[in-house]
Formats: sequence, C-alpha cells, structure tokens
Amino acid sequence: MRKLLFLLLFAILCAKIEAQEERGTTYIELSPIFNLAKGAPTGIQMTLGSGKYLSERFYLGGGLGVLTTTKFKDYSIPVYARGKLLFYENDIMNIHARMDLGYNIPTKGGLDKGLIRIAPAVGVDYGNIYASIGYMRLEGVKKEIKGGDAITLSIGTYISSEGMHKVASGLGRFFARTHLTVEAGYGIGLTTTHLSDISTGYGPEDLSKKEGSNITVRLAWTYRINNQWSAGIGAGLDMQEYYDNFTYLGDRQYGFDDEKDSEEHVTAFARVKYNVLKTRFTPFIMCDLGYDIADASDNNGFVCEPTVGVSLRTGEYQSLNLGLSYRTNTVGGSSGDSGSTTWNDQRDISTLNLRLGYTF
Repeated sequence: MRKLLFLLLFAILCAKIEAQEERGTTYIELSPIFNLAKGAPTGIQMTLGSGKYLSERFYLGGGLGVLTTTKFKDYSIPVYARGKLLFYENDIMNIHARMDLGYNIPTKGGLDKGLIRIAPAVGVDYGNIYASIGYMRLEGVKKEIKGGDAITLSIGTYISSEGMHKVASGLGRFFARTHLTVEAGYGIGLTTTHLSDISTGYGPEDLSKKEGSNITVRLAWTYRINNQWSAGIGAGLDMQEYYDNFTYLGDRQYGFDDEKDSEEHVTAFARVKYNVLKTRFTPFIMCDLGYDIADASDNNGFVCEPTVGVSLRTGEYQSLNLGLSYRTNTVGGSSGDSGSTTWNDQRDISTLNLRLGYTF
C-alpha cells in the first residue's frame, strides 16, 4: 500500500512538472534537520516538490522525498502540502514565509506508525536559488508513538518546465552514450607466501610459489567519450583458489603442504578503455582500478588489473571483446604464537586471466 501511494504521488508530481509555465515553481530541496532532543541523531531530507502561484505572491503546492539520519539506518517518506507567501520583493531577492503540513510514511510498520509533520519556515529567494531556516514538529499518530522537535535548514533550487526539458534532454544525450559490458573469465594464479617472525624481526621472506586458479564475472557501465576512449565504473565477483601452503611447525621451523583454500572477492572498480583503431576490428588497452571486499574482512585491499585484447564491432557501438588481463591482490594469511615466537604470513596472488565479454 505504501509503495502504491508513493508511486501515485510521484506520478502526480511528475505530471505537474510538465504542466508548469516558464516561471520556476518546481523545486529540489536538501535539508539537514537538527533534532532538539538530547542525543538524537541529525536528519537529512531530500525532497522534490511542485505547485502553482495562485497570485503574484501566494504559492500552493506539495512535495515528497526521503528522510534519513546521518548514519543512514532509518528511512521515512515525507509527503506534505506547502503554502508560501512572498511578503517582500525587489529586483534582487524575495523574502518569504511558508508552512508545510504533511505526514512521514515509515518504511517499516504500517501507516498508523507514522508521524504528522508541521514545519513553518522563513527564507530568501535569490534568482532560482533559495535558503531558509525553520522549525519542525513531529507528532505521533498514536499516543505511544514518540514525536519530537527540530530546527531545519534548507537550500533548494527552482526549476522551470523549460529547465526540466533541458535537463531531460541532457540526460537523454548522456545515456545514449553509455554502454553495459558483461564479462566472464578464467585465470591461472601464482601464490607467493611471505613470512615474518615478529619476535626476532626476521623477514618478510619469500618462501614459496604455487599455482592456483581464478574464475571472474564482471559488469561495467561506461561512457563513450569518443570512438576510441571510454570510462566508467563496474563491479564483479572473483572466485579465487589458492594454496594455503604455510604451516608453523614450532621451534621456528616452517613447513608446507598442498592444501588449497578458496575465497570469494567482490570488486568495485573504475575503468578506462582505449581502442587503438577506429575500424570494426581493433586492439584495445584497458585498466580496472578498484577495491576488493573479500569474505574475510582482513583480506580486503586494492586491486589493479590491466588488460590488452581485441574488439570486433557487431553493431554501431556493440562489440565482442577478448582480452588477456593481469590481476594482483594481497590475501592476509595466518598468524600465531608458539612459545617465544610470534609469526604471521601474507600471500600475494597474481593471476593471468582470459576474459570474454560483450558490450551492449
């Protein structure tokens, strides 16, 4: 029910935006909310609103948005009506007073767990930008629901229908130049173990190198700067298999075994790609630079993966891509204590991957 109400209100606002005259009566607003109760968290509210000037000085409209705390743990959807009166105008600025009356729809629980909101404010309009300071009272629908008081600071911008069309046109041109790439790959990795004996200051020493494997899946969203350069962001999943080949035998003696270990890494990265030629078939150079989030928290770290390959264009901007990449990342190993000896080890995993992808 709450989702349907939200979608309905959003649709009404969008329709209202289309119907505005050139004078900016649609607005986007950001408001930090400082709760007056001791120890209460600061709130952040983002709203989109629209309305109509019923006269030269009186505006009536409404808005909806998202309200959360600075810790981004709890969310609600504020829905309100707004009345605004311009009580001073000149060629440079306007001074206004306004009143918002509405309801905070909770994202958890029913509508009867929400809060009624009353929010008067005074502000200054300077061109299409405005700022205001106000007071907000939140009152529970039921007696057992605790309300509160807050001071609000708001900054926003008015957007005319002409401005909205320009924004929509600009976004359309932007998205027309963006492309999704899906990739899958398989690689052979080399595991290098480094040992440090903390109690004696020994190491780190390179003790062994053994092969492992890597299966990777990638999604990248890139913007086509021109026919040769593109840049964007992406995310992927790497399933690495490596050798957990270091064992402390005691009395500062170290041994090795052939037991394999495995780990999943979620990688977020930025990507830059360069097509060497402008022809249908072209070599390319690419680099992904990002951060690994492993299933063990102490194994997180930065990752760099340069790639060279070839692309075959199958449409105007679609292409089939085959590349060879080199990936390096560090995996935190084991540590322990034995008598007077304290040791730890770390593994660097370097992987050569064959990657097949398609750009839509």
